[in-house]
Amino acid sequence: MNTKELAWAAGLFEGEGSIFERKSERGNVGASVTVVMTDEDSVRRFHTAVGVGKVYGPYPGRGNCKQTWRWSAHTFQDVQYVVCLLWYGLGERRRATAALVLLAARASGTGVWTFPSSLRGGKHSEDCNHCAAVRKALRGKKHPEDCNHCVRSSLRGRKHPEDCNHCVAVRKVNRAATR
Repeated sequence: MNTKELAWAAGLFEGEGSIFERKSERGNVGASVTVVMTDEDSVRRFHTAVGVGKVYGPYPGRGNCKQTWRWSAHTFQDVQYVVCLLWYGLGERRRATAALVLLAARASGTGVWTFPSSLRGGKHSEDCNHCAAVRKALRGKKHPEDCNHCVRSSLRGRKHPEDCNHCVAVRKVNRAATR
C-alpha cells in the first residue's frame, strides 16, 4: 500500500468525494461513498489507490458541461475500508460524517464490522492503525458483539496478547458505556 497514493486519495476525496446514508425500500440504512469528476484518469487513479469499489461512466454532461466519471462503493465493508484507509487525511467534518454514517448503517443491521471480502487473506491487518483510529473516534458506542477482530482472534488457537491495541480500546469503551 503506497502511503503517498493514499494521501493523494484522501485529498481528492476531501475535495470531490462524499459519504452518505442510503435507505432501501424496506427502510434499511446503508452506507455509500462516491467520487465524481470530469477527469477519468483521476477517478481511475483513486480506484487503484483504494482498491475497492467500481468506476462508472462516462455520463453525459448537461448543457455545456463535460461528461463525468464516478467511482463508488456501496457495501458496508467497502465503505468502512475506504474510511479506514483515508482516515488520517480527512478533515474533522468528514470524519464525523463518516462515523455517523457507519454507525447508522451498523445500527440498522445492514453493516457488520469486518474487512472487505476482496482484501481477506492477509492483505489487511486486523491490527490496522487506520481501523484503530476509526474505533477510537467511535468511543462511547457499544462494541459490536460480532466484531471480526475479536471473533477471529479467539478462533485462531493462539494466545491473544492482553495488551492488544484493539482489545484495550474495547475494554475502555465498554467501561465508559457502563458508567
